[in-house]
Amino acid sequence: VSLLVIACGIVVAFGIVYILSGLVVNSRIESDKKQKQFITEAGHEMKTPLTIISANNEIIEMEYGESDSTKTIAKEVNRMNEMIGNLTSLAKIDEMTKPVFSSLSLTENVSGALSTFSPLFKRENKKLESNVEDNIVIRADESMIRKLLSILLDNARKYSLTETHVSLTKNGLKAQLEISNDAEGVKNGNLSEVFNRFYRSDKARSSSIEGSGIGLAIAKQISEKNHFKISAYGTAGKYFHIVCVFSTSLSSDSQTVDNES
Repeated sequence: VSLLVIACGIVVAFGIVYILSGLVVNSRIESDKKQKQFITEAGHEMKTPLTIISANNEIIEMEYGESDSTKTIAKEVNRMNEMIGNLTSLAKIDEMTKPVFSSLSLTENVSGALSTFSPLFKRENKKLESNVEDNIVIRADESMIRKLLSILLDNARKYSLTETHVSLTKNGLKAQLEISNDAEGVKNGNLSEVFNRFYRSDKARSSSIEGSGIGLAIAKQISEKNHFKISAYGTAGKYFHIVCVFSTSLSSDSQTVDNES
């Protein structure tokens, strides 16, 4: 009788816990869904007034000429547009349950991104050097990989002092993409905090470099959705490195990268 009572008690307790945990989880999922929906809708609503501000600012410049005030307005409007775009991208990536995996040439995608960003580096008198191995193929969502490359190269362009180095190499069933640049006040060792949302270092905040601290958070989300490893670290108190390690095995619809890579 005692065993029967204990067994019934366990069953009842398990049922209560199961029901309550389901309510809590569903509430959290619904809350996250509403939050992402709010970000997306707020982004769309903010674009209209920003467009109007920008248009009026251009009219003022046409009538009275460019001034420090109009330059500041244009700069802040561009900054807000960039932040809205990044927030919307972050929300959309969060909402995706499963990326569309396909075989893609990482070599071609990296080379294409380098060609796109090369003129921007030249315009700012910064070196962009690369070493990209041929015939490196992975399985991933190609649109996300392109977004990743754009984020990483743009981040290097913004914060580099004089040079950026990009390398894509293959070792066995692993492919490694490394983007490194010189920068001010880089701490040595692990810098995983750069992938936190809205994170900006003290040096970045005190500098004139524009940024929202969202780009690398999007890069981290892309890595999680596509099952590759991304990490960041500093060396010599001067160089900032971001490393992505991909699997080149094409036998499944997803990639898995050993945590020890």
